[in-house]
Amino acid sequence: MVLKSSTTFALTPAMKACARIIFFCLLVQLSTSLEAQVLLKTRIRILGGSQVVLRDTSFITKRDTIISLNEEEIYQVKIRLDPYRKSTNFYDSLEVRSVKSKVSTGIFDLVIRKKKRKVRAVTVLVKAELPFMPYRGYRIATLNFHAVPILEGSVLDTLQEATTHLGKLVNKLHKDTRKRIIRNNLLFEVGDMVDPYLMADNERLLRQFPTLKDARIYLKRSKKNPEEVDVVIVTQDVNSLGASGRISSISNYRADVFDKNMLGYARQLKLSYFRNTNGAPKNGIETILYDPNLFASFLQGELQYTNNYLRKRSRLTVGRDFFASNIKYAGGLEIYKTKENFYFEDYDTLALAYTENAFDVWVGRSFEFEKRKNIILAMRINPHHFPESTAILQDSNSFFRDRTLLLSSVTYVNRNFLKTLRIRGFGRTEDVPTGGSLTLLVGKEWNTFADRKYLEINSSYGNYFSNFGYINVSFVGGTYLVNGEAEDGLISLATQYFSDLKRWRKTQIRQFVNASYVRGFNRILDRSVGINGKWESPYGLKPTGNGRLNLSFETVYFMSWYVYGFQFALYHRFDWSSLNSIPIVSAENNNFTSFSLGVRTLNENLVFPTFSFEFSYFSKSGLYPSLFQFTLSTSISNTFRNSLSGKPIVALFN
Repeated sequence: MVLKSSTTFALTPAMKACARIIFFCLLVQLSTSLEAQVLLKTRIRILGGSQVVLRDTSFITKRDTIISLNEEEIYQVKIRLDPYRKSTNFYDSLEVRSVKSKVSTGIFDLVIRKKKRKVRAVTVLVKAELPFMPYRGYRIATLNFHAVPILEGSVLDTLQEATTHLGKLVNKLHKDTRKRIIRNNLLFEVGDMVDPYLMADNERLLRQFPTLKDARIYLKRSKKNPEEVDVVIVTQDVNSLGASGRISSISNYRADVFDKNMLGYARQLKLSYFRNTNGAPKNGIETILYDPNLFASFLQGELQYTNNYLRKRSRLTVGRDFFASNIKYAGGLEIYKTKENFYFEDYDTLALAYTENAFDVWVGRSFEFEKRKNIILAMRINPHHFPESTAILQDSNSFFRDRTLLLSSVTYVNRNFLKTLRIRGFGRTEDVPTGGSLTLLVGKEWNTFADRKYLEINSSYGNYFSNFGYINVSFVGGTYLVNGEAEDGLISLATQYFSDLKRWRKTQIRQFVNASYVRGFNRILDRSVGINGKWESPYGLKPTGNGRLNLSFETVYFMSWYVYGFQFALYHRFDWSSLNSIPIVSAENNNFTSFSLGVRTLNENLVFPTFSFEFSYFSKSGLYPSLFQFTLSTSISNTFRNSLSGKPIVALFN
């Protein structure tokens, strides 16, 4: 008999638990694998440090990222290495190579500044007072001042610091505008209630201060009292020391040195040297001392002495404008004595020497009856005396007549401001005036031969329209009256427009349109107007007329390019001008056309400013031949003049 035995294995509770875990893990692994197969059709994994370019946007991945795309977007997406990292690597490698010698190291530190790339938001125009509105009626608890470095600093990022040797050295040597000077230029103080309009005016006033590049005012609720705010005034100085000049030849040149912020007190000193071997004197000088805020009264003062081959002049100026809507009083005084040459027209080669003694005084009073609405009354007296003038007749040499001009004006102003970026620059805050003004100006002139009455009316209006853009229209009409007949009269009409920033793929586009018309009537002084451009006849004469119509169309493309730190804006412009009076005769020699192409570029890694390269073509018109011109400049003209002057001024024919 054979005996058989069998063994039965029973699963313990621990073994059952392990089996369940293994089975669950297998299911998770299987489901993840299946999901991955499905996601490969709609998702893409991007390595960190890559630039992803889609149809209407682009971004940089800081870490490994999975993005979900539809079938159409998968074929349109572009993935490449971060160009900003590429430029950073370029400058890092350049710095490594530069340390091989002291000379190359010095050059690197002189022109390169390593700085984290900052992306600034570009938005539509916004009201200047809008950031302060949430704090309206809060009491000001403290005033805090913060100056960011002049090199590699930013009022938008107060923690940003210099990283290059040059940046650190310049920031250390530079004396920032003293806190007391900034405080003296504030329109509010501790204990005042927050007025959003006043805050906006003060921020704009600081941005116009000659020693400051940019300024921002920030408000934050006080930790001690929820009904109070702490005010932080952030400023960035400009480089105060500089030099400039102009040279025509080794025997005719000019050299300037200046300090815009002497010892941090915001006073400016400029010294100039003139050399002209054909002039008298051959060696000349000019000295100008300027203070933007005398005795914390917002009075601007300037003292000038000039003695060179162009002129000999002594001048003193003191005064202030209606720079904000709450300013009640304004006025100014100017006293000067000049001896120089007079040219009847810009193209004249015959000059007459003359001596002039004059002073100019004006006063004004502003009444603010509603927020941003003012009535301004002003009066001005301006005598001119020519002790050594040339022989004058009633119908000639009228400039040399002894005369005294008395003017009175009444102005209605309803003006506000918007803030935006990328009108003419890349990133600096720009203030855009809105609203309008209407001025009635009357006066009388007493001169050697006859008395003349003066009458002028001028107005302007500007506004921003959503989804359309900004437009500004101004009109001036003025004339002297002698025995009921017009003399030295003019009519001027100008329109300015720019669009919203439009986006085409990664490019931001802004369109500018400018149109102006001016016409003179029975002009005695300044008899003609010219046009901008390089037109010149074979005889050396430039085109002039007693009337002019200008049209200009400019398109600016703010590119997304970033090539080793350089940012770019491309532009093209069409200009058309017609000379002579109404009706404008469309004759060939009256019309002048030009075309311009240009590029503006700025590199945040370089100390240098924005460069503009422009290539222009001036078409043939009558006796004026066609020609090409290439220009290089390092500045961009301001689009607006924001000063609420109030000073009565006779309209200029130009």
